[in-house]
Amino acid sequence: MAFAAPAGAQTQVTPRLHEYDIQGTTSRELAREMRSKGPSMSTGHRAYGFTSWTLDWSLEPQVDEAICRPSAARVTTLITITLPRWTNPDQGNEKLRSKWLAFRSALERHERAHQQHAVDAGQRLYDALLALPAAPC
Repeated sequence: MAFAAPAGAQTQVTPRLHEYDIQGTTSRELAREMRSKGPSMSTGHRAYGFTSWTLDWSLEPQVDEAICRPSAARVTTLITITLPRWTNPDQGNEKLRSKWLAFRSALERHERAHQQHAVDAGQRLYDALLALPAAPC
């Protein structure tokens, strides 16, 4: 997982992938494993996949005669995507393996869309920090 920040932006994106192991020889067994081992939501339910993120920022002022203006900003976006990893696909039949690959690919695409929201939020925060008005220090 790699991202390039827009030219000149002081944003850093740190993506991580966390996988939880599941086993099964049928789609029903795999779904049951994901429901019991998937990431916990605040509602108490479990999801098959999940994306969490945090933003950390700093702002350096430029001081001119007791007036502070934004001079430089830095934003770090830490993103963790959690997805299932089927550990015994060799015990499933070819049809199940094919269905799993399609499912896992679709779930990953879905979670990467959430990841992009985090990247966009980091860039918006960076822009907002530099747009802060000058004020007395």
